[in-house]
Amino acid sequence: MKFAADGTFLRLWGGGPDASGSQDGVFNFPHGIAIDYRDRVYVADRDNKCVQIFDTAGTFLGKWTDIGYN
Repeated sequence: MKFAADGTFLRLWGGGPDASGSQDGVFNFPHGIAIDYRDRVYVADRDNKCVQIFDTAGTFLGKWTDIGYN
């Protein structure tokens, strides 16, 4: 979810709170998030063993795979 500085809800991505899966843009067990200096959003998805990358509008840009535990 993305919120404005005043707390106003702006948008949702990643499939929503009841969605899960392994397709691009959807999370199975997200547990970490970071934003870089170019405003790319990185979401670590533990069960899918990947980090998905988005812009701040929620557009899927890519992912790093085979990251995490076995």
